Amino acid sequence: MKILHLISSCGMFGAERVLVNIAKNPSSEFEYAVCAVNNIHNPHLEILDVARSMQIPVFSIDSRGKFDLSTIFALRNLIKKHNFSIINSHNYKSDVLAFFATRMTKCKWVATNHNWLSSDDKVKMFEALDTFCMRFADALVAVSEGVKVEMVELGLSNKKIEIVDNGIDIEKFNVLKDKSCKNQLGIPEHNQVVTVVGRLCADKAYDVFLEAANIVLKERRDVTFLVVGDGELRHSLENIAREFHIEKDVIFTGIRKDMPQIYSITDVFVVCSRFEGLPMCLLEAMAAKCAIVATPIGAIPNLIHDRISGRVVGVGEVKVLAKIIFDMLSDEKTRSELADAAYKIVVDGYSDKKMTKNYEVIYMALNHVGFRVKPAPRKGQG
Repeated sequence: MKILHLISSCGMFGAERVLVNIAKNPSSEFEYAVCAVNNIHNPHLEILDVARSMQIPVFSIDSRGKFDLSTIFALRNLIKKHNFSIINSHNYKSDVLAFFATRMTKCKWVATNHNWLSSDDKVKMFEALDTFCMRFADALVAVSEGVKVEMVELGLSNKKIEIVDNGIDIEKFNVLKDKSCKNQLGIPEHNQVVTVVGRLCADKAYDVFLEAANIVLKERRDVTFLVVGDGELRHSLENIAREFHIEKDVIFTGIRKDMPQIYSITDVFVVCSRFEGLPMCLLEAMAAKCAIVATPIGAIPNLIHDRISGRVVGVGEVKVLAKIIFDMLSDEKTRSELADAAYKIVVDGYSDKKMTKNYEVIYMALNHVGFRVKPAPRKGQG
């Protein structure tokens, strides 16, 4: 069975990593390919380079605007030419394209919602269009229970939605501490490291992270804060660091290709997001045995239990976040215990191979009319 994974990408972020992790682990019954929308005015085809390096077949289709009819026809021709049985789209623009391209064809359509919950009014407009289109999908995937609840509240069919937890290549991130990574970033060898990873946008609350960093740095100067990723708020966040006079202690790394090494030098990993589904960076940090501090958003409470597998902090609680970071940096034993517990959770339930198998159950069900099979039970379910 031939499956085409489609995405309109802004860089190599969470949804892109999920897509690649699915496509690199096919069982013998499946052939996977990856297609990226080449947005001419803002091209980001990094995912194709990554997929190509894994010997996954890749395609791209050009788009000259938000609603380019030629993109729809190009996608439909691609589906027909290569005889794809199913297209799996991975964000709102690819959902809209898949909706139109699969009309009047035999190709089935699966739409994965990685989390479009947002406070941004512009994004909410696209969410409304996405929601309309997804009503016509043959199957829907949510990456967490919270995402599914939101989808149902917006009128999508509960019967169509399956929850499939994200998964990662666990061994890839279980590496020894790489001191050369510290040297390359200009971090003093004796400094401890606190890290956030992701797209630099409002939902990630990196302004909160910088405020907390400012408080910690008033107490001790042997800490470096890493902001890994890129996005529309990078310049404003860099300005915040300058306003706090901590620009020498906060490193904006941009997008990195050596994430296992970044995690290996991280003492405390922070997810302070206002909105989330199931963050890939969290799973990766857990696999790298980082001590975790996270907000109880989306699927995060399924993984991070306060004082058991990490520390939990409320959204926007700057002073509490600063105190937790300070305390964790000062207590190596607690960091190690929390990291070990988090590692066990990710190993037991969040591998990329398990994720792929659960997607393949959905694909197989779509190829058998009237045949509906649930993915394997999720962690904590019977």
